[in-house]
Amino acid sequence: MGLRATLTIQQADKKEYKGPISASSLCACSALPFIEETVEIDGVTYCEGALIDTVNFESLLEEHRDLDEIWVSRIVDSKQVRKPKDLHDALANLCQLFAATVGEDDVRIFKYHVQYDEPKWEGIIVEIQVPGHINFKWNHSNLYNGRVLGRAAAEQAIKRYHAHADLDPHDGPHFINEHPEKNDKEGWQKVKDTYRKCQERADA
Repeated sequence: MGLRATLTIQQADKKEYKGPISASSLCACSALPFIEETVEIDGVTYCEGALIDTVNFESLLEEHRDLDEIWVSRIVDSKQVRKPKDLHDALANLCQLFAATVGEDDVRIFKYHVQYDEPKWEGIIVEIQVPGHINFKWNHSNLYNGRVLGRAAAEQAIKRYHAHADLDPHDGPHFINEHPEKNDKEGWQKVKDTYRKCQERADA
């Protein structure tokens, strides 16, 4: 998804870069102004496509109608944003807030279209919920805690996916793990317990 969302900033026609994965194309996917400079590929300057199309679901099923499953793993969540303590935090919030909220909205819109548009898609959408306990402090301990919490959230989503597979077949689309805090209290509690262990390790 990231590579397809890498767009030129020199032209207004939203040109897509569809070349091979390379060091340049990967850097272009992260070329968020102020954070990383733009990248030139074959004479065209590219920036982070999320500035134009944060979650480009629009053509996903048009180009890949044969998909059986779609797993949604958002990088950021609005619950992770904290009150800034200084200019550094404020600048970090600048990109995190728009990416988080627009991404959340795009996922909701995509699920709406999947549910109500014709022709109906009968597949499965699994959401790996981003723990709001993760924050964006740029230090090694928080990076480690983020990986641990992310793994716990993924394992919780996978467990819900397997539980759904045991149910009797029914018409789709199927939305799995939309609200784990309501529908999988035990599994989500384990994620929160993992957070507390991370906190204890950070305070030790």
